[in-house]
Amino acid sequence: MADLQPIFEQLKGILASYASRLEVRYDTPERYELWSDKEIEIPTGPHGYGKAKGPDTPTRTRKGVMFAAVIIQKRWVGFYFIPIYSDPEIEERLDPELLALLTGKSCFRVRELSEATGDSIAAALRIGWDVWSEKGWV
Repeated sequence: MADLQPIFEQLKGILASYASRLEVRYDTPERYELWSDKEIEIPTGPHGYGKAKGPDTPTRTRKGVMFAAVIIQKRWVGFYFIPIYSDPEIEERLDPELLALLTGKSCFRVRELSEATGDSIAAALRIGWDVWSEKGWV
């Protein structure tokens, strides 16, 4: 099995550029999480998290939401990028090579980290930050 620690450390370094603006909830050798501590309104109901739109959409208030994380898994390093889940239109703005690593709704499985993949992840974080800044979530 490949040594995943160097990949984790590189991804953590990319995420760490946001640490002064977000709360670091976990900072261990295998897990690093960044959270917004703002109180936000999340759409609820049949449309799911972040998908419901319109003035009559029910919401719930939540104090804090995870922005992004990196976690060492058994065979890959997971890059968890929550803005793509809460705002699916972000996906259209991401690099297709990065999207090829997406499994599920917000987890990118990183087995090898090229310079291009690192740049794509940094760009995704900038996009997510801009979208969430507009919403007042960060």
